[in-house]
Amino acid sequence: RSDIICFGGGNEQYLAKIMHESGLSNELPKLLKTRVYMGISAGSMVAGQFLSSDLIKVVYPEEVFEELAKPLGLVDCLFIPHLNSEYFTQVRKEILEKHKADFNFPFYACDDDSGLKIIDGKIEVIGEGEYLVLNK
Repeated sequence: RSDIICFGGGNEQYLAKIMHESGLSNELPKLLKTRVYMGISAGSMVAGQFLSSDLIKVVYPEEVFEELAKPLGLVDCLFIPHLNSEYFTQVRKEILEKHKADFNFPFYACDDDSGLKIIDGKIEVIGEGEYLVLNK
């Protein structure tokens, strides 16, 4: 038995779609009673809420999403990894802050040297990197 269930990167829309289609999304709440969810990149994003289709086009203009998947909704926040990454040129504080009014949930963006720790709904930014928290 494992104490940690880890989900890695890639495309968050595809990952969420596969988690739903496989039935894993229905089993996760039961599994997480005795295990820890750990997400890396897209694996972190699927645990919470997703950006709207309009915001996805702003933040990820290099991606094309035919159909948007449903997130897992294990937590009521949006999480965007790779803040200020050279690979995601729109994941920048100034761009995200400009769209603050469009976020429907508390919003967290972290660079690759920081992350979120969420226990019983309490969210804490951890690490030594840069991050951005936008709450309505």
